[in-house]
Amino acid sequence: MDKMTKNACLKYHSLKMLMTLDLNKAVEALATEYGDSFSLDISLMDDAERERCMEISGAVAIVSERFWILEKEDGGGLVRRRDLEKKIVDEGQK
Repeated sequence: MDKMTKNACLKYHSLKMLMTLDLNKAVEALATEYGDSFSLDISLMDDAERERCMEISGAVAIVSERFWILEKEDGGGLVRRRDLEKKIVDEGQK
């Protein structure tokens, strides 16, 4: 196998927030970035991650980040790809 398969993870805040995401644009952006060989895990954020994505305004919780794109490095670490997140949101709103 000549090509290295890139591994990405889409972590979402809640199912409701995931359904507001243009998943077609998300997959298109990932395919454009990684080429024809990538894998995508989709998983729910844990409680601590969800807390980091929320702001409290009075008695109302506001979700500021519906999802994250994390890229798995060869050493096993994760790198957040804010550039891809922005591209997916921007392209999905057209």
